[in-house]
This record gives sequence, C-alpha cells and structure tokens, in this order.
Amino acid sequence: MAEFPTFVHSVKDITPIIDSWNLRVKVLRMWRAPDVYNPSEFVCLDIILIDSEGTKIEACLPNALLNTFRFDLVEDRFYRLMYFSVLPNVGPYKTTPHRYKLLFLKKTMIASDMPFSTVPYSFSPVTADEIIKKGEQFDYMIDFVGVLTSMSAEEHSVLFGVMKRSIFLEIHDHTGKIQCVLYDEYVDLVQNHVKVHGRASPIIVIQFAKLSPVGGASNIQNMFSATRVLFNPVLPEVVEFRRSAALLGIELEGRIGFMKRITSYVSVKDDFFNLHPPKKIIELRSSPQTGFFIVCEKVVKIVNDSRWWFLECKCRNPVIPNEGIYFCSECRRNVVTVIPRYRLKIEVYDSSDSTHVILDDSDAERLLNKSCKSLMDEVEGAREIDFIPLVRGVKEETCTGSSRVCPVQ
Repeated sequence: MAEFPTFVHSVKDITPIIDSWNLRVKVLRMWRAPDVYNPSEFVCLDIILIDSEGTKIEACLPNALLNTFRFDLVEDRFYRLMYFSVLPNVGPYKTTPHRYKLLFLKKTMIASDMPFSTVPYSFSPVTADEIIKKGEQFDYMIDFVGVLTSMSAEEHSVLFGVMKRSIFLEIHDHTGKIQCVLYDEYVDLVQNHVKVHGRASPIIVIQFAKLSPVGGASNIQNMFSATRVLFNPVLPEVVEFRRSAALLGIELEGRIGFMKRITSYVSVKDDFFNLHPPKKIIELRSSPQTGFFIVCEKVVKIVNDSRWWFLECKCRNPVIPNEGIYFCSECRRNVVTVIPRYRLKIEVYDSSDSTHVILDDSDAERLLNKSCKSLMDEVEGAREIDFIPLVRGVKEETCTGSSRVCPVQ
C-alpha cells in the first residue's frame, strides 16, 4: 500500500505551486462527461471531492487513465489522494466555486480512508430569491430544495442525430418559485415518481444543477449526469425546509399541476460548449496548459510518422515487446493477445495558426473510416503508408467535434 505523509492539506489551500498535495476527501459525485458530438463516447470522468472542512473541488480523470483508476474510486466513499496537476478552474460554467481543479496523473496515489463525516450528500442549498436576484453570480453548480408544484408533458428534440427527451418543472420554496428543465434519465426519474406516488406535491431536492438564462431569468437545468434528484428524502435540509414552510404557511399537501414548456432554454450542446469554451490554436500556444479544449479546425494532412500505431493489452494498457511476446505493466504479466490501436498525428489549421494534434484510436478510426487492425491487414503491418487516398474528401471538412487533451506543438 502507498505510504502517505501524516500531514494533510486543506482543499481550500490548493494552488498550482506544487503537485504533491496530500488530501483526505470524500468522493461526492462521479459522472462521465459525454462527447456532445458522439454521445456514445466520453471525454473524461469528472469527480467532485469534498474534505472535512466542507470545501469542494473538481477532479478530472482523463480517458487515458480510466482503466488505471476507475476501480479505485467509488462514490460516497473516503480516500487519501496525492499527486495531481492543478489547473485554473476557468470557463463560463464550473462544477465548484474553487479557483482550481485537479487533473489525475499516472503517478497519482489513492488509498481508502476512514470516514470523517456521516453527512450523506453535503448539500449547500440556495433559495429561489437568490437565484432570481443573483443568478449571474452562480457560475458553478448549485443545490436547491423546494416543493414540486407543476410539470409539463414529455417533449422531444434531436441533437446530432440523437433523440433528447425533456420535461419542465415549476418548484417553490419559501422565497419564491423557479422553473427547471431535466433531460433523458431524469425524465424517467420524475415520471416514475408520479407513477408510483401519484400527483401529490413532493419535496424535491436537486443537487449539482446548473443555472441557464431563460427570458432574462435564471432557471435550473441538469448538468449531464452529474445532477442528483431526490424526492422526499430524510435529510436535515428537508427537515429544515418543512419547518420553515410550516412557519410561513407554505402549502405542502398540494397536487402537481400541469404547465407549458419553457419557451427558451439552454440546449445540451450549449451546456457542452459552456463547460469547454472553443479556443483558437494561437490562444493555446500563447498560454500552454493541460486540459480539455474545443478547437474548430480543418485537417491539412496526416503526418506520415512511423509511430502511427501501437499495441495494447485487452485491459487497454500499452504493452512492451519482450522476446517475441509482450509485457503488460497493468496486468503485471506477459501477454500473447494484443490489439493494434491508432496513434495518428495530423496537421490542422484554423484562422489563427496551424499545429499538430495526436488523435487517439476512436477519433482516428472516425477520420479514416476503418479500424487500425483493418488498415494493418491491408498494408501488411507497414509502418509508413500513403494516407492520402484514405482521407480524400476529408481534409477540406471542418472538424468541430473533438474535445480531448491534445498537445499543441
């Protein structure tokens, strides 16, 4: 087991000065951030951590390290963590109010820890009045507790060829009312509650929601799969809400009415772009940083590099040649069955500059329209091949859907 120092840092003190931060934290929430242009794929695993002082911070586990750490972290459990890259928590919308966020590294250390709190969800609820008057100040995910008083019928829209389902809610607390839009699995959650419990108005708790501007007002919206929605939970915040409602004469025994949909709202696509603002290549050159970015660019050519492919184990870890067989450092043994994967370098340009970008296997397969194994079978394992016929008709198209950790050279 990894040895951790006795001294523990506070999450509130984290800055980019060092990477050897030694933390005791609880995994408050984990979700896979989807590629909005290819919903079946994910750009990373996003994690919200909280320490014993109640300070929250976002941590990002890149896809390249997913197989290394994904079984080491479980939601609602406690851990010792050490060694991260610390990045500015920038962009028009953030998961926490912390100035920084963490990026897992290959050397990141993880160990299970004893619980330091019995609070199950660590809510920090805001009121409807705060949302209405100060909505623009909440550029991070918020929590809300209220009474569900109205809901719309299910609606449908198409985004990048994928059907999206939505439902609209009206929720009251002791300071006013707000509107809310929920998507996909959250539609099932609301409908199943009504199906089982009828239309009696429940107390609804929404955690890790974003605010979206609608007609000049801020409204609640789920943030991908990060948002947590609970009905009538037995929690201190709900007990306090019931007490306040009783004192103020708020009706808690009403029924859910019907409402029309919100006429305008922020789409799933806009959510994605808010979290990952598009950048120009020259911006990345002038301010180098590691992170997830959208760069809208055109493919100039595929660089004919001898390292356009590599071999990996079935566990998705690259293997090392070892006297006719291969060694997997993740499995810690020699393996015979290996899988060829792309590591394709392309030259791209936008209106500001040009650069080289490394495409991982799934992105390269979409570009070439064939798997690495299929291409190797065609060229009989040659390391240098003519890619031009493979991408004829592609290089003049605009690539707008890539959101990856990519080196700018």
